[in-house]
Amino acid sequence: MSEDLLKHEDDSIWNYHYRDYQGHEIIFRQNVITGLIQMKVTDEMAVANGYASLKDMNETINRDMGTIAILPEWMNVSDAVDLYSHLN
Repeated sequence: MSEDLLKHEDDSIWNYHYRDYQGHEIIFRQNVITGLIQMKVTDEMAVANGYASLKDMNETINRDMGTIAILPEWMNVSDAVDLYSHLN
């Protein structure tokens, strides 16, 4: 198991991976059927990606894209081929 793995949980549809990235907990989940990997959209994730907060991230994206959008709870980040080795 990787050093940055904080914890791991499984249910009937998703495997959850809680990772530490520069002191921030980033939550990933992998669909056990399709292999789809998603990242939970949280304040911790936004700060780890260089934003002041989740609100700042949403405002910046909307300003830069010229849109009014609401961020999803989960964001697709990769398919199983790209990230699978990093989650296990």
